[in-house]
Amino acid sequence: MQTTLLGFSLAELGLEPGEMIEVHGPTNELAWLWSTSCDPDRLATRMLARWGVMLRANLDAKLGLGDAEQFPFDVVVLAGSPGIVALTPLGQGSALLRWLRTAEGDAGPGSLLAELPRAPIRAVVRGESLLAGERPSDGAGPSHTRTLRVDAEQIELDGKVWPP
Repeated sequence: MQTTLLGFSLAELGLEPGEMIEVHGPTNELAWLWSTSCDPDRLATRMLARWGVMLRANLDAKLGLGDAEQFPFDVVVLAGSPGIVALTPLGQGSALLRWLRTAEGDAGPGSLLAELPRAPIRAVVRGESLLAGERPSDGAGPSHTRTLRVDAEQIELDGKVWPP
């Protein structure tokens, strides 16, 4: 249901990303991200005209704060080639931006996700999810990172076919 609604919203902007990624930050910040080759100024013009959202500059990123009555999301646009656009619930844009800026470099979830072969469902989970007894119940011990990839033929958990 979320992807259908997002698809309608993005079509309104004239954008059709080939892939959207749902992320949850360390304190459960939720965001939908996609890459875009659209120039940030042009994207800002489209967002203002079609969504009623005005972006404001914030260092190398732009943070757009929507109006809860009209647009229920904060919009974060990270400059680059390609650029990254994120929609997060209203009021969570600053927290998402801080998390994205402090996320780990080469070993971060985004890098691990990029290494997984394309599939309809790909996920990188860091923390206690999907651990099934691999971590003591008191939560002590090192943090774990798991990868999940699902296509029409199989499920892979940490690069191995599941169930074994």
